[in-house]
Amino acid sequence: MRRIRLKEVAEAAGVSPALASAVLNGRPVRARPETRERVLEAARRLGYQPDRLARGMRLGSTGLLALVVPSFENPFYAALAREVQRAAWAVGFDLLVYANPTHELERVLRAALAHRVEGGILVVSHYPLEELQTLGELGLPVVGVG
Repeated sequence: MRRIRLKEVAEAAGVSPALASAVLNGRPVRARPETRERVLEAARRLGYQPDRLARGMRLGSTGLLALVVPSFENPFYAALAREVQRAAWAVGFDLLVYANPTHELERVLRAALAHRVEGGILVVSHYPLEELQTLGELGLPVVGVG
């Protein structure tokens, strides 16, 4: 399975890449309704997915969140991951899930930061308070669960 590029959507719709980009990104552009629909239909038919990395570099937003759970051995954490992912998708974010059985919190959060996540959700009951208090130094907004 290969990535469909914006240029291919534009060619399939018979428009310029600039117009296809404007339509797919919801930017105001003078285009007939049938032209907009042709672009959207071509994107659906081809299975076009925007390149989040390129978009993130342009907009300064990756649309990524991190969820850190101790493991997936406990079915609660798998269910939590499923529901957090569902909620993230509902507001346009993707989710990276880190199972952290070694409890090396700083290491996991630095890995998340390397992926340019915008925030984290952390099962806090598995970490000492002293370790949690140092999270502010990383500059990553984190919400605790549990």
